[in-house]
Amino acid sequence: ASASAEVAGLLLRVGHLERAAVLLAKARGAAERGVENDVGMDSIEGANLLRVVGRVSVERGDLRGAFEAYEDATALLRRLGQLQSHDGAAVVTCHAAALEVAGDAHGALRQFRSAWEIRQANGSASTPDGADLLAMLGQAECRAGMVEAGLAHQRQAVNMWERVGRLATPAGAKVLTQLANAESKANDFKSALQTFDRARGILQSVGASQTPQAAALLFDLGLCQDVSGRVAASLETFGKARAILEGNGMQESALAADLASSVAFAKGEMGDSLGRLQAYEEALHIRERLGEMESPAGALLLTNLGYSKGQRGDISEELRLYGEARRIREITNTLESPPGVTLLTNIGGARLRRGDRA
Repeated sequence: ASASAEVAGLLLRVGHLERAAVLLAKARGAAERGVENDVGMDSIEGANLLRVVGRVSVERGDLRGAFEAYEDATALLRRLGQLQSHDGAAVVTCHAAALEVAGDAHGALRQFRSAWEIRQANGSASTPDGADLLAMLGQAECRAGMVEAGLAHQRQAVNMWERVGRLATPAGAKVLTQLANAESKANDFKSALQTFDRARGILQSVGASQTPQAAALLFDLGLCQDVSGRVAASLETFGKARAILEGNGMQESALAADLASSVAFAKGEMGDSLGRLQAYEEALHIRERLGEMESPAGALLLTNLGYSKGQRGDISEELRLYGEARRIREITNTLESPPGVTLLTNIGGARLRRGDRA
């Protein structure tokens, strides 16, 4: 079970989800049957196997399967008296990450805190895994509105990464990028820009300046520049990110769609209504190709594209796009969210401009 979990974890890291899933299913079946030379599921190795099952399930979009695996692993470790161990912290951390994917920010925060308490109690808080967890806890706190505590924990995590000699790596650059994003959201733009520069320097020093990670970093930097009022600089940065994505054959990825939408917003700020419209249309094309339109993000994109159409006088197309956005909001139960309310307001305004009175 232990060896299978390790191999499946490696397959997951290189993107072979189906191979990992098949291997885990075979290993779990063997462990449950008590095949000779297998320690069985009722063990720490069995719990770790369940943890990797959960991770693979998340990557495959099977959140229910992931939660079942994590809950089974937690119950097993508790029964074995090992929930307060390094393995217990790892399971609780993975469970927290899955809750984040499911949109349960407060549930994720509770689990991250539980994992951190376990590591503090068993002496593993100052390890590389502890530093990773602290960074994730800080991000979760920021998402839950606890910005000051979140920033403090993320900065502490950066210091821990530096102490263990892991900061000058691509993974260290990712931790710095996450800190920079949190600083930007806290309106500490000076610190954020300095942290972004530090992360870029690391990627350049390790020969990773043209990787997808570098493109994602530049995307985040561009967002920071935009919200801090440096719109022209943000468009230049977005252009660099796009060039890297194209160089990696990722011009039709989720990141490319997000990038196109951000370019559209920035061009709108610059008064370029045609450029804004074209960029939103590019984002729509990408998301349609990816099959990602039936989501709140897809509804938001349709709302923005509809508004752009209306600003250029095409009210009929504006209302058609709003209608599609509303349909998606209704089936995703997000019509009463702030973006959903904005959509309804836009629909009313467009109907008035068209001359509707009812």
